[in-house]
Amino acid sequence: EALGITFNMLMTSIKGAVSIHEHMPLKGFSEFTRQEGLQYAIVGFIVAGAMSFALRWRKADLLHLAVFSVLAFLSLQSFRGGMFFSIFCTATVARNLSALRLPAVLKGTAARWVMVFALLSVAFVLLVPRTIIKEPLLVRGIFPDKAAAHIEAAALPGNIYHPYEWGGYLIWRLYPGYKAYIDGRAIGSIKEHASVLQARPGWDETLRRNDVNTVLFWARLPYTGSVPPIIFALMGHKGWSPVYWDTTSLIFVRTPLARNTIRKSAVWELLTSLLSTAIRERPGVASIHTSLGEVYLHRGLRQYARDEFSRALALDPGQSRAEYWLRTLQ
Repeated sequence: EALGITFNMLMTSIKGAVSIHEHMPLKGFSEFTRQEGLQYAIVGFIVAGAMSFALRWRKADLLHLAVFSVLAFLSLQSFRGGMFFSIFCTATVARNLSALRLPAVLKGTAARWVMVFALLSVAFVLLVPRTIIKEPLLVRGIFPDKAAAHIEAAALPGNIYHPYEWGGYLIWRLYPGYKAYIDGRAIGSIKEHASVLQARPGWDETLRRNDVNTVLFWARLPYTGSVPPIIFALMGHKGWSPVYWDTTSLIFVRTPLARNTIRKSAVWELLTSLLSTAIRERPGVASIHTSLGEVYLHRGLRQYARDEFSRALALDPGQSRAEYWLRTLQ
């Protein structure tokens, strides 16, 4: 039963890759965070585990081998899966090695100290780059450190609506002056949060009911490269005004409470630039073309919009948003 629950959770994690970056495939997450050591560590676990099974292949436990193989595969498909796999793999390697008939010299006190030293050396190599010994704990580009500093300096009004994955950081950085909408513990309504993210009917009423006066969100979703629907909704709503931008995030404040606002035309220019750059870097991603088409559409550049929607459908005939907009523009 425990294995079933774990596998089901990890499969859900893989499906969640379109909405939360910790569910991204291991390679994509390592590149996104610029922490290639994470990828090397998981691959190292896979190799070590496979070797431990190979050493006792005649008496290998088939159940453990099957679980190891499935978890190893899932760890490559979702970064979150790697955490579960590393724990299981460590226990599996220890179990396999303990069953081997090793020479007495390898079981003495000196051998144990050599093993401890080797393990500490590996831990040092893997962990030091992720500590303040080498660089800040905050990985640039994942958390909105500059935007949070602006919220504090400009004394923007609370409460804050934000991406799911930023909740823990914002609590750490801004509490008790500001309340976060949701965090990684999923304290709060995930369905309600998703409804606002997708800008479904009633999204503004939901924010008003929760006394949200500031929205801090990705300018582009890191896992798809597209502009989140809530950004389009805020840009088209007279009750919200942009007050801050950087290449990672945008901040909107309810218009009656906003000071030092930014022209929305400038934000459209920013989004156009970000999406055009993303297309040059990832030319085969249909969702980015669709988002650029939507930006052009809001700017009144209908022919440019048609061209981008057509490119999106050429790359992915299943792009329903692009198909919808093309029908609307006919």
